[in-house]
Amino acid sequence: MGQASEAVPSSPGSATSRGLLSVGLLIALAMIGGLAIVIIRKRMLSTDDANNGVGTLMDDLRGALRDDLLTQEEFDAAKRALVAKMTAQNPSQSRKK
Repeated sequence: MGQASEAVPSSPGSATSRGLLSVGLLIALAMIGGLAIVIIRKRMLSTDDANNGVGTLMDDLRGALRDDLLTQEEFDAAKRALVAKMTAQNPSQSRKK
């Protein structure tokens, strides 16, 4: 009545190759993940002038003025302070015209 199905024994070589393939894939994924973390960390910790420059600060100040977070007097005072700070840091550039 009941037929017993025979299990096909897998060869030892195929089990080993699947195991090595799995380990290789895990190592590759770990390396790719580590590289991604290094790149993201480098970008987040960089002190690039494009991200922290005077232009960005001025844009932030203009946005605060536009959104009524600053009065015109506060904006002008902050702008003067920023210009004074930049000319104090780079005196040679302020004389070039």
